[in-house]
Amino acid sequence: MKYMHDYLLQFISALMMVSMTTVGCTKTLKIDERKYDAVLIGDSITEVWGNNETDFFNTGNYLNMGISGQTSATIRDRFKKDVVDNNPYVVHIMCGTNDVAENDGRYVESSEVVDNIAAMAEMALAADIRVVIGAVFPCNYFKWRGSTWSPGKEGVTITSHIREINALLQEYCQANQIPFIDYYSIFVNPEDGSFPLSYDGCHPGSEALKIMNKTVKPVIDSLL
Repeated sequence: MKYMHDYLLQFISALMMVSMTTVGCTKTLKIDERKYDAVLIGDSITEVWGNNETDFFNTGNYLNMGISGQTSATIRDRFKKDVVDNNPYVVHIMCGTNDVAENDGRYVESSEVVDNIAAMAEMALAADIRVVIGAVFPCNYFKWRGSTWSPGKEGVTITSHIREINALLQEYCQANQIPFIDYYSIFVNPEDGSFPLSYDGCHPGSEALKIMNKTVKPVIDSLL
């Protein structure tokens, strides 16, 4: 029960952060017909979301473009094809976990992750697609890396790296009046940086997915 109480408080706090971040973002009416209301692009977290919440995606007219294992650089490289060419009203960008896990074989600075996400946001805005950016999810170990793995930069932990990326993302969103959804604050156990509602330490379980649905829908709706 303590965790559920904590999640409720974190959920409310995160929604307030979305509200604060979107100040100045003007809602416009749909003046054209597009195939999708939103494309959600990212890594396996987005992929799991779409694969397990098909009714939510279908009802919302959302296209799931999450691909497992990909870093922000790889997602950036397919962004035009998977988002811009599909011409949705809104794009939800969420990635960075695999950068922290060094899936490309090297340590990725937090600023580089944010630069990649910013490049995607700028491509979308140039194509008249509204942007929502999601925080990197909490995770204090990567199952595919093993329990003893740590980042390749001295003094950096998985948790500190994720927090740094999210802080920079939030700054970028505030500076550019882009909605930022703080999934990290919603789901993290602040005592150890873990993700209690995950089924493997990093990916959202069924309860977390329902919370994600309730969190993202009003943000996307506000931009349609």
